[in-house]
Amino acid sequence: MSPRTEQQFETIRQHRREQLLETGLRLFAELGYENTSISLIARESNVSKGLLYNYFESKEALLNEVVRQGIEEMLMPLGGEPRPFASREDLRWFVRTNLNELMGNQHHWKLYYQLLLQPAVGARFEKLQREVSEPWMNFLIEYFDRLGHTDGRVRAFIFGALLNGIGLNLVMNPSYLIEIGTSLDELVERILNGI
Repeated sequence: MSPRTEQQFETIRQHRREQLLETGLRLFAELGYENTSISLIARESNVSKGLLYNYFESKEALLNEVVRQGIEEMLMPLGGEPRPFASREDLRWFVRTNLNELMGNQHHWKLYYQLLLQPAVGARFEKLQREVSEPWMNFLIEYFDRLGHTDGRVRAFIFGALLNGIGLNLVMNPSYLIEIGTSLDELVERILNGI
């Protein structure tokens, strides 16, 4: 058997790193950050603790990377850069895309909501969360202002809170839509008609 090439080693390293990130995400989401140890992540990934530390210097560094990747994945379906809402159809696209992302990436969003509710941990990500959400909120405010509402900021806040609440329900209870007897499209329309 011939020795592995540098490219083969790099592929193995990337695969192992992704495995550690996926395991970390799953355990952080299922058990919470404080209840997940580096030892458990290593054991669940079938690697030694020492090897895990070759990839991430600490549990916090692993969490930071999990969150960073999650935010990148969240923005991907939205096209990366925020764009103004020129019409109701743009707003419909935004709501549907967000809800699809929530339902398609349960572990990430479960972790996200847990982190927001843990002040000691969530505070580390507050700046990043604001950077991601602020442009979208500003576009919502502009949209409501263009419709002639004098309370665009308040409507944008209520709209965001509504999406967060629905998102939390979808993440914590994946059968939520079935239980309330509606489809995703019907839910999107009800959200849009309620504003």
